[in-house]
Formats: sequence, structure tokens, C-alpha cells
Amino acid sequence: MKLVDVFLCCVVLISVSLSAAPIPLAQKRYPIKVKEQICLFPYESSDDLMAKNEAIERVVLAIHSSSYDAKAYYDNATKAMQMANADNHKCLIIAPHFLSEEILNLLSPEAQGKKDYLRWELRPFWGTSRGIYNGKSVLISAYDVIDQILSHVVVSGNFPNLKTVIILGHSAGGQLVNRYAAGNDFETTIARPRNIAVKYLVMAPSSYVYFTPERFVRTPNSHFEIPVNPPAGFNNWGYGMENLFVYHKNRRITPEMMQKNYAAKTILYLVGQKDKDPDDKSIGRSEAAMLQGRHRLERGRIYFDYLVHLFGPEIKNTQRFVAVPDVGHSGRGLMCSVTARLFIFGNINPAGEKDFPSDSENKNYWDKKTLGIDKIPDKDENLLQTN
Repeated sequence: MKLVDVFLCCVVLISVSLSAAPIPLAQKRYPIKVKEQICLFPYESSDDLMAKNEAIERVVLAIHSSSYDAKAYYDNATKAMQMANADNHKCLIIAPHFLSEEILNLLSPEAQGKKDYLRWELRPFWGTSRGIYNGKSVLISAYDVIDQILSHVVVSGNFPNLKTVIILGHSAGGQLVNRYAAGNDFETTIARPRNIAVKYLVMAPSSYVYFTPERFVRTPNSHFEIPVNPPAGFNNWGYGMENLFVYHKNRRITPEMMQKNYAAKTILYLVGQKDKDPDDKSIGRSEAAMLQGRHRLERGRIYFDYLVHLFGPEIKNTQRFVAVPDVGHSGRGLMCSVTARLFIFGNINPAGEKDFPSDSENKNYWDKKTLGIDKIPDKDENLLQTN
């Protein structure tokens, strides 16, 4: 991460600390294995992960933004479920709490002095393995944590009727989901062999991971090419495929594997139509970040155009970009949108059918008549606060 991005992050965190209520530490603890050690990881969930529950058919893993408020994103997912009229007895919501040292002073006072929960020396969203537990360094990535939690859910036998796993994240959480989708082996080695579908919802991240050194070139005939005299590190992991992290190296995950696997993923990208402030202080503004676009909405559109450029129009059979009307940079606004609710809770992926019906270029795939969702409103009212 560039120094300018770190500075901007600190500015945002300082402003949050001066104006916001303390961040509540998630109440539950999951035992994460780090070699021979057990590290307790904070999370929220709607049901007991260690108890058998034959009713559960769907798991929603909701990852918070750089607000670091897992409880807020648990509540967002719960609200979206309620608005979708989904059966709460069949849905397990999990909200992991990925904390970094830089924000511990923003936690509630009773949580600040504790050391018995896993966190990271750096911001964990790109998968750093510089973990901390009980004041000592541990080699563990946020991606490892997701792997272990979801593998337990799938393999333990506690949820024998599980059919679908949805991994979603907003803002910094969207950065995590985009990069986790690119590099994880949970889907290919754990979920798919057990006929469990995995879907990813990437919402309004500051940046995306590219699979080649190509970037968007703004010309009369806009296209993608390798930049001339690009900034140093523009294609390092996080922005690109160079200098991969420990997580990838331990699993022998290569750039070629990630590019090939990503094309087969089911992914929805959401950005609010109003999330287009070029002066947004919360987005990465390093030279490498600015190669992706001027603001979040533009970066999302460019990234999806890049995916079509890289993989061909066939990518639209399993992946889509949608700009959500009347929403800015709001986690709740995006998660509770018609599009997100349909993707997370809608029954549009029965056996033998694709997630996305075929459509023309000028027809929104979540069209009510196509999918029979007449009872879901077109707009969400009073849900546009930023999380």
C-alpha cells in the first residue's frame, strides 16, 4: 500500500474517532488453527456454528468495510433478509470481525485492553499474514480465516442441507471479497466437490485486482493496454498479480491459476450510482490506484469492461456489474437493494440453470417480469446511511 493511501486511511480513521461511537467488538469467538496454536477470532452469527442445524440451506458471510463494524454488517444482512421475505430459519448469517492494530483505540473501552482475539498488524483486507494474538506475531491471513470458518460449515456435518454460500463485502470488505474470489481454493477443493454453490457479491471497493498488467487507456478509442512508464508496484498483489502474498505461496496458487479460476466464478459487482465523487478522501489515490479510474463508480465500470476484454462476452453468463439507483457509498443501501436481495436470497439458481438469465445489452437482468419478483419494491426507502 502506498504512503498516500496510508495517509488517507489515517485521515478517515481519525475523523471517525472524533465523531463516531466506539466500535463494538463482535461477541462470539471462533477457534482458528495457526500451526499448533488456537487463536480466538471474533465474529457474529445468527446460529451456533458448532451445533447441528438441518434447516440451514444458505450461508451469508458478510464482511464489513473499513468502519470495522462487524455488528453493523450483520444487521445489514439481517435487514436485507427480512426485506427479501427470506426464511430466517434456512439462512445462516456470519459476520467476521477483521481488526487491525491501527483502529484498536476506536473499539469500546472494555475491548481496548484485551489481547485474546486475533487481529492484524496491517489492514487485513488484501490478505496480509502479519497476524497478532496475545501480543505475539502469528502467521495467518484473513483468507485463511474465511477458509477455516467456511470449511467447518461445509464439512462438519452440522448443516447437512446446505446448498449455497454467499460471500459479500462492501468498500474495504469489497476489496477483500474481490481478491479472495481470485485466490481462494475453498470453492474448488471444499465446496464444489460437495455440490455447494459459491457466489460472491463485491460492493463498491476502492480498487480491484487485475489479472494482467493492462489498464484502461482514456483515448478517443478507449481500450486496455500495458501503461507506458507505469508507477512502481502498479501490478503488485492487490492491484495485480506480481509479488503474491504468503497465502498464495503456501497453497502454490499462481497468477495463471487465479485468472483461469476467476472466469468460472459467480460474481455480482454493485456500486451506487451516486458513488462518483472524484474528491472522495476514502479511496486509494496512489498512482497505481488512479490507473483504475477517478472514483468508485468509474472504477467498477472500467473493471467489468476489463473482465469482458480479458475473458470475452461469455463472462456475462456468470458475472455482472450493476450501478444501483439512488445509492451513494452505503453498505446498507447496496445490500438492501433489489439487485442484492435477489442475488443473495432469490431462488434464481435452481439445478441446471444459470444465475443470470440471458438478456440483451439494454435490459437489466433483475427485471421484475423476467424473474417474477413483483412483491419486491423498486426502491429502498430510508436505507441510504453510510456504514
